[in-house]
Amino acid sequence: MSRVAVDILGWAGAAALLLAYALITREPTTAAGHRYLILNLAGSAGLAANGAAHAAWPHGPEPAVARPRPERPPATPRPAPRSHPGPRLS
Repeated sequence: MSRVAVDILGWAGAAALLLAYALITREPTTAAGHRYLILNLAGSAGLAANGAAHAAWPHGPEPAVARPRPERPPATPRPAPRSHPGPRLS
């Protein structure tokens, strides 16, 4: 596939995703239909094909494949310092 065709496919995918977003923002109750799903799927496929052709992988899936950080145990509260009773007066 030529570079121009891949770029057009990517731009069409971006436009389809923006149109799907506008549809769900404007009419959230009717956007769950086939029109929204088709626009979303076609837009995602267009952007994925463009990214694959240009070897430009987004950072979106990076957290899913990156090693998760180990959780730290909760901090234990330190006891309050004891106040010095002062000099004894007898």
